[in-house]
Amino acid sequence: MKKNLKQLIPVFLAIAIVVTISLSLLSCDKKTGGTGGTSGSENVVPGIGTSDSQTPLGTSESGSSSGTVSTLGTLSTTATSGTPLTPPENIGNYINPLTGLRTQYDASGLKPIAVVVDNINASYAHQTGLAQADIVYETLVSPGISRFTAIISDYSALSAICNIREAYTENIDIIGSHNAVLVAHGGKDESFTSVAAARLGGGWNESLKKHTYGYINTAADVGFTAEGGAKYGTIKYYSKARADAISATLAAGLAAGYYTDGVVRSDLGGENGYDTLLTTEGLMAVLGSSSSCFSLAGGTKAGDAKAFRFVAPDTQKVMNGVSAKNISLTLLAEGSVSKKSVAYAYDASSGKYLRSQDGAAHKDSVTGKQLAFTNVITLFTDVTSAQTKNGVSAATAVTGSGTGYYFYGGEAVEIKWAKSAWNSELVLTDKAGNALELARGTTYIGYLDNSDISASVSFN
Repeated sequence: MKKNLKQLIPVFLAIAIVVTISLSLLSCDKKTGGTGGTSGSENVVPGIGTSDSQTPLGTSESGSSSGTVSTLGTLSTTATSGTPLTPPENIGNYINPLTGLRTQYDASGLKPIAVVVDNINASYAHQTGLAQADIVYETLVSPGISRFTAIISDYSALSAICNIREAYTENIDIIGSHNAVLVAHGGKDESFTSVAAARLGGGWNESLKKHTYGYINTAADVGFTAEGGAKYGTIKYYSKARADAISATLAAGLAAGYYTDGVVRSDLGGENGYDTLLTTEGLMAVLGSSSSCFSLAGGTKAGDAKAFRFVAPDTQKVMNGVSAKNISLTLLAEGSVSKKSVAYAYDASSGKYLRSQDGAAHKDSVTGKQLAFTNVITLFTDVTSAQTKNGVSAATAVTGSGTGYYFYGGEAVEIKWAKSAWNSELVLTDKAGNALELARGTTYIGYLDNSDISASVSFN
């Protein structure tokens, strides 16, 4: 009998352990609401609160699990009822000031860069690297032809960005919104040169017998010369036929010489068509040299980025807007008939708007991936056109104030914008004038002519 009892003792112990664990789990379940759901702010990362305009990730405004696609750091997760979201590991201890996302890159004390990228249709075949941008601005440079200003916080390990083009005065206004270092292939004209010198520094240095620039000029600075191009991969050569093909795509009435100036360079033999690429190596050759044209003009990468307002980390933006899963934009200069057609389609699986232009998906020429953004913003302003010695040019008023739309998550709300000076922040508010908080992620901003808003944008 005693022997039998001894044999039963391990069984009793096992039963006791199972009962103890079960009671413990039941106790924990009661503390979290009885069904495994979350309550209030319990699903928020410790130390991060929420405001009325945002909801803890994976919860609805009432605190129950929402079942919607949400974003944690830079990773997407689907919240299912009764399953609290667990923050993924290694999403970083820093916040990207231009996206609001967690990152492992510490951008404090460093200005972002603002790269002027070509978007004439002949450039599509080699256009690459835009997906690395945190914010992309689009403005018209000529009727029917747009150009991008790509704002990038982390440029420590860039994939090549192609093709770098000349800047306009409005590009200086745009970089002032973020305290960024401009990267451009020279400037549009003498007006840009004088404005750039006054605002950014630089000019003719008599003692050195050379021009200096308060921005990174890829047409002149170290890292982008013929020698630098070979060393850092910043110049990609093509035949003269390539240059001629680009010239042939110009809209009627535009002077071909204006655009081929950015395609054929005399210091490379004059007959060689080429693209200018931005690489980390070429960029660092300028930033790290005390004798670069940028450094000699007093240019510096030291400083902090000016940023938009974002919802708190690990929270989801609440829109309460109207349906906007498909967006059509028309970039048109007042008094001109030539236009640039852009479209965005909301992709629920990624939570981003996929970009198309000229009736086709806008894809990176190297990766083949379609350009996409978390936030899409349209700002209405004066976009004018004028005849110049180099053809018809467009100008966009980046300073001033106006109205616009903010698109996120398949919804749209009306907004207002204001920028008092070239180096002041771009202030975004809702229709009532309250500060606008963006969803965390990448942002597209398109400037549209305000003379006929209904013709500039439509959505459903």
